[in-house]
Amino acid sequence: MNMTTAIHTEDLHVFFEKNHALKGVEMEIEKNGVTSVIGPSGCGKSTFIRCINRMNDLIPGCSVKGKVMVDGQDVNSDDADVVDVRRRIGMVFQKPNPFPKSIYENVAYAPRLHGVLEEKGGKIRRRRHTKQEMDGIVEHSLRRAALWGEVKDRLEKSGTSLSGGQQQRLCIARTLAIDPEIILFDEPCSALDPIATAKIEDLLVDLKKDYTVVIVTHSMQQAARISDRTAFFYLGELIEMGNTKQIFERPREELTEQYITGRMG
Repeated sequence: MNMTTAIHTEDLHVFFEKNHALKGVEMEIEKNGVTSVIGPSGCGKSTFIRCINRMNDLIPGCSVKGKVMVDGQDVNSDDADVVDVRRRIGMVFQKPNPFPKSIYENVAYAPRLHGVLEEKGGKIRRRRHTKQEMDGIVEHSLRRAALWGEVKDRLEKSGTSLSGGQQQRLCIARTLAIDPEIILFDEPCSALDPIATAKIEDLLVDLKKDYTVVIVTHSMQQAARISDRTAFFYLGELIEMGNTKQIFERPREELTEQYITGRMG
C-alpha cells in the first residue's frame, strides 16, 4: 500500500449465511479521487462498499473475512472503534433519508452527538459545541454540499420539505458535518431527475479535492463522466479495475467488454 492509497482490501470475502457474496476482492482505492464501482444487479457492489465502514455488521447472518485497510488500520480488527470508523468514513444512500427535523438540525445532529475533543489540565475531554461553532459547521457543510444558497433563509424548515435533489444534498451536508476522510455513495442519483443528478455529479467531482469518493452506480455514463478509476464486479468477484478511460475504451477482460457494450447484464 503506497502513500496515495486511501483503502486497500486483502482477500475480502463476505457471506450472507450460505450465499458467498464477495469472493477474495483485492483492491486499492486512491486518495482524493472518484472511484466508480459498476456491474450488474446482485454482483456485490453495495456489499463491497458497506465493508469499508462496516455497515454489513448490521445485517443478520453476515460474516466478513479478509482485511479492509484504511490509513494502515484494518477496520475489521477487534480493536477497531466502529463508531470512529463510521465517523471517518461517511455514507450517502440510494434514497434521500433526511431526519424529520429542521434543515439546521439535520446537519447539526452528528456534531452535536460527537461533541469536541479538547485537552484541558493534561486530560482529553469532550465538550459540546458552542452555538457559534455549530452555526459555522452547519453553514460550512451546506456550502460544501452546494445547498447553502437555496436554504439559508429557511433553516428552520423541515428537511423533508425539500425536493428530492435538495434532500440528497442535505444528506451529503449531514455527512460532511462530521469531517470524514472518505465518503461512500450507494447509487445516490437513482431516484433523482436529470437536473438534480447533474448537480450531484458536479458536487462529487468537486468533493474529491478534499475527500476520497467511492460511488456505486448502475449508470455507465455516470461512471464515465465523473470517475477517475472504475472497478467492474461480476458474481461477487472484482473482474477488472483501472483508469476509467481505459476501462471503457480498452478493457483488458472479455467480461468487462461484454458488460460495457451491453452484451451481458
